Amino acid sequence: MCGICGHLAFNHGQPDINAVGKMTNKLLSRGPDAHGVHVSGNVALGHSRLKIIDLSARSKQPMIDEDLGLTIVYNGALYNYRDLKRELESRGYSFDRRDTFRFPP
Repeated sequence: MCGICGHLAFNHGQPDINAVGKMTNKLLSRGPDAHGVHVSGNVALGHSRLKIIDLSARSKQPMIDEDLGLTIVYNGALYNYRDLKRELESRGYSFDRRDTFRFPP
């Protein structure tokens, strides 16, 4: 089972990156296959990953879409991801070769 953690600093403060790093390290037994920390503005997100469905490195987290300025950490599995992808594509959403999500025009 993966693990997620983070720190949101209110009042325009800086997140405690060292604390998020320590939290992420404590989660490594839950997700020993990969781990990462991402900091943006007043938010720091941490993740440890247990590879189950997608064993490739392209599923590393935190997941970042620099074009849209979005970052997530996710703990769980979408077993019906193929069906969801087809449904989103039918509504005008698109995915590039890396399966990066793009909003419709």
